[in-house]
Amino acid sequence: MRRPLLSSLFGVLCLAACGGDDGDNTPIDAPAGPDAAPLAASEVSCTGVTTPVITTSGFAFSPSITNVTANTVVKFTMPADHNAISNDGLFTADFNGDTCVRFEAPGNYRFRCGPHSFTGTVSVSP
Repeated sequence: MRRPLLSSLFGVLCLAACGGDDGDNTPIDAPAGPDAAPLAASEVSCTGVTTPVITTSGFAFSPSITNVTANTVVKFTMPADHNAISNDGLFTADFNGDTCVRFEAPGNYRFRCGPHSFTGTVSVSP
């Protein structure tokens, strides 16, 4: 009678040891987290927009990182020799002008100068 009980206990322990823990400290049966919301930005009128402003200083955006909250409008003021192109195709601030962009969703919006490849980021929090 003892032998079947020990065999059953051994079998249960072996199955419990095969839980599939891959060492990442995530509970085995934890549901997957929701996917991050997609980035969303749209060009809008610059009427009345005074801050925040992104411009260039030499071969760098100034500021290089702009922190805002969702639905903030950022003004890009570009000189004749630089522009700002969204890495995600969401906006383009053309040479020698102002372009205003409303950043609608949280995330990091990276952009670059087309001719010179220096980069900047608008970091949007909820």
